[in-house]
Parts: sequence; C-alpha cells; structure tokens
Amino acid sequence: MIKNIIATSLVAATLVFSGCGSDEGEAALSVQQKLDQRDFVGAISMLQGNTDTDGEKLQLGSAYMGAAGLSTTDLIRIMSDSTSDTTTSGTPAPQRAAAATGNSDSFARFAEVLQKLADNNPKMLEYLNKATEIFALVSGRADSASLGFAIGLANTAKATTVLTYLGDIETLVNGGATGDLRASSCAITYMYAATVDAAKCTVVHNAADNTLLVTLVSDGSSYLRLVSGVPGQFVDGATDNGEMYIHKNYTDSVTGEETENSNNGLNQPIVVLVDGERITVKDTLVSALNEGFDTIVEFAPDDTKDDILEYKREIDLDNNSVIDSSEIAQYLAK
Repeated sequence: MIKNIIATSLVAATLVFSGCGSDEGEAALSVQQKLDQRDFVGAISMLQGNTDTDGEKLQLGSAYMGAAGLSTTDLIRIMSDSTSDTTTSGTPAPQRAAAATGNSDSFARFAEVLQKLADNNPKMLEYLNKATEIFALVSGRADSASLGFAIGLANTAKATTVLTYLGDIETLVNGGATGDLRASSCAITYMYAATVDAAKCTVVHNAADNTLLVTLVSDGSSYLRLVSGVPGQFVDGATDNGEMYIHKNYTDSVTGEETENSNNGLNQPIVVLVDGERITVKDTLVSALNEGFDTIVEFAPDDTKDDILEYKREIDLDNNSVIDSSEIAQYLAK
C-alpha cells in the first residue's frame, strides 16, 4: 500500500504542466484524464507531434510506459511482489538487499512477470524504448528526482524485457536454466570474451551468415545465435564490432508455432527490431540495465531502492557496482 501511494505521488509530481496558456492547460488536463483512466493509447494519440514542453514530454513518456503495461505504480508493485516472494521475505528490506547473492531469485521473479506481460503485448519493448527516448528529451527543468526515477524505471523495464528474449526466465525461478538460456549464456561469453567453458558448450562462429552454432555438452542440443563482427572485438559505440543481437525464434505466420529451418534442423532465430534498429546485448541489455539500476538507486524512495539493490547483487557477482556481459551470462546459466 505504501509503495502504491509513493508511486501515485511520484506520477503526480512527474506530470507537471509547463503550459501557461489556457488552451495548453486544458489540453494537459485532458491528457491527464486519459492517463488517470489508463487510456494510454488515447493519451499517446493526443500528445504525438505535440510535445513542446517538458510536461508534455513527461506525459508522453508515462503514456508509453502505461501502454507497455508498466506504469510507475505497476512497476513498483511488481518489484515489491518479486522481493516479497523470496525465501528471505521475513528479513527487513535493507538487510535482505545487502545479503542477496547469485543464488537469490527476486530479479528472476521480476523478469518472469515482465516476460509474461511481453508475451501478451507484442509492442511492449517498442513502447518501453519510446519511453526511454522521450524521457531523455526532457530538458531538466522538471523535478529532477521524479524525472530520474521515471528514467530509471523505464531503462530497468526495457533491459529486463530484452533479457526475457534469451530464454524461459521461469526456469531460473525454479532452479534450472533451459537449454535456450544456457546457449545464450555460452554465446554471450564467446562473443564478448572469445572464450567458452569447454565442459559446458562448444561454439562455432560462421562469419558468412553471422551466426554462432552453440552445442551444449550436457545433452548435445544445438542452438543458433545471431551476431555481427569478430568475437572478442567489441568496441564501445561500434555495434558492428563483435556484437550479439537479441533474437526470437522463427514463428510460422499461419500457425503461430515455432518451426525448424529445413536447412539445418535448428530453430531459426530472427533479429528483434525496435523502430527498425537491431537490439544488442552490449548496447541495449547491459547498458540499459546498469543505467536503470543506478538511476533508481540515486532517485528512488528507500523501499524501491532496496528492491533494486537486491536485484543488482544477484547479478553483480564481483560486487563492483557494474554489471557486465560475463555476469549476465553467468546469471542466465545458474
């Protein structure tokens, strides 16, 4: 209840109307009514092409978050539920966050909920991406804490949604990663460190078609992952240098079922595109996750901050406050 009250007050603080004319004020109030009624698509329609003020940008960003099914209130509730469901839920939040380890599962529970929402909302990642872009355009004249919190929530939700494309997150909650997740783990390690654990998998890079063929030692199953550039040669800012793309399996347009590529007998992945741009592990997943976590810790109320610190300690295995691709890979294979 307290978190919902906090979320509502933060939304109210964030949606500051900066228009001074009566027409602008009435328009802002009309948009606010749409948001209050959770008519997020209607709010987006009213605001598109009409975001001259910081208040309008903040409203549009919030509308995109809502259309993704992840308004501020929704996200805080999901975070609270995911940490409350852990085996240490009787421990006060600050101590629980400090004690979290790679064996904890609160972040996996959070990601599991987002995965189920994304399954029912094909435009969820697109909406979250638009929210982060819009919030980034706010000049800073708005309340910095509310803006920072909104940016942090948007980036965290976006990165976590991207993570869910790598495999069935529910299996992380239940204590064992699927083959898809373990293959993604091997591919990430190979692409960004040019190495693999030979006891777990083998990886063959086919530069001709920009794929990695990952074979798991445990059962001999094989998976394809889409990449660009040379393994181990990622250069910040250069997405064509050693990058792994976020993919989804090919789905038959008629039956809606995943099908196999007749050329190699494997589920054929296709690149996930958002606004025509390819989504990558390093530039999207890792960067957005770190930015989202860091911003929430800086600007969020203490209880939400504790939730994020608990998430972070699950993934940040060396506890150096920065989550890198190797830690993402280890988390996926736990």
